[in-house]
Amino acid sequence: MEKLIARNKKNEIIEFEVHKNGVCDCSFNNLIEIISIPNTVITLTCWGNSLTKLPTLPQSLISLYCQRNKLKSLPTLPNTLKNLYSYDNQITKLPKILPQTLKY
Repeated sequence: MEKLIARNKKNEIIEFEVHKNGVCDCSFNNLIEIISIPNTVITLTCWGNSLTKLPTLPQSLISLYCQRNKLKSLPTLPNTLKNLYSYDNQITKLPKILPQTLKY
């Protein structure tokens, strides 16, 4: 089974399982970094951490829940993304091009 790899405030590497339905939830784990996201992730829930940035997002991603972090910007969003929840961050910069599939 594929796993998302992240680092927490104690500098520990933590692995999070990607479920068969493509959902990966790493919320409320004091994460400071997501190191890698498998290409099979369809829904990523990473809210309530201390993330300041996100890595390259997989092209399979449909929903991203990254609210209540310390994000300053968002990476390029995949063209498949439909749902984005990024409130309660410190975002000052959005990607130049937003996916046409994004609902807002």
